[in-house]
Amino acid sequence: MDVGGSTLFVGVSFSPDGAKVATASGDLGVQVWGVASGAFRGRIGSSMDAHDLAFSGDGSTVASASPGRGGAEVWDVATGASKPGV
Repeated sequence: MDVGGSTLFVGVSFSPDGAKVATASGDLGVQVWGVASGAFRGRIGSSMDAHDLAFSGDGSTVASASPGRGGAEVWDVATGASKPGV
């Protein structure tokens, strides 16, 4: 994975099928990558202070915990959109 410089990942989570990995960093936010190719698949949401990540059992959503926001947010992996009310 080429993230375009030196970045410290503070959170990492693999999808249940092992095909994707989500990373969290203070300067790049939450991003999704293809494991086999290392290709960037997209940015999830807008949280720049996420520290903990977890994929749902079916790999369709990622939850991110952000100390600065006082809670967790849930994101659709395919669209990057927030899933309100979850």
